[in-house]
Amino acid sequence: MFGEELSMTLRCLGLAISSLVLSIGCGVSFEAQLQDVRVSRKNLKVEGVPADFVQEGTPWPISFAISSDEMTWAKRMNSEVRVHKIWMAASDNSANLDFVRQLRISVANSATPAQSVQLVLVDRPELPQSGAAIESILTPPVDITSAWNAPKTLIAAQVTGQLPERDWLIDITITVSGKITGLD
Repeated sequence: MFGEELSMTLRCLGLAISSLVLSIGCGVSFEAQLQDVRVSRKNLKVEGVPADFVQEGTPWPISFAISSDEMTWAKRMNSEVRVHKIWMAASDNSANLDFVRQLRISVANSATPAQSVQLVLVDRPELPQSGAAIESILTPPVDITSAWNAPKTLIAAQVTGQLPERDWLIDITITVSGKITGLD
């Protein structure tokens, strides 16, 4: 995917086995709660806007997909998957995100992107300067279980502002929690 590096880190693995049933002739059922799972796309290239692009209030799209093949264990969260925080930062050293006036991020099953769930809408004033990162804590957390359970989950962002004509790089991190349940 354009050479971007996909990484996931766990800051705090709050893995609690809440149910383990073993009996002769029966399978094993389990449930694990994961907290603070950080799903990141690093160095996502955002193409610069054409010189003739009308910018005032016109959103510029940014998107990427998370597949089960790339994140096998995290995509196994199959219930109560919730987004708690979104963080977006300029990843090239010379850039900041002062030019972003509005940021909208949504998530969807890639097969049905029109049925997306909006995670955040951030409106930023002209002043003061914002710096290299935009962070939003979602209270309450947003349930994305349906989109997360798809083979490919689409993360889509739209930015509005005086966007640069040159290409720029961003990192996006979404902090989620969820349960892994199963029966063997």
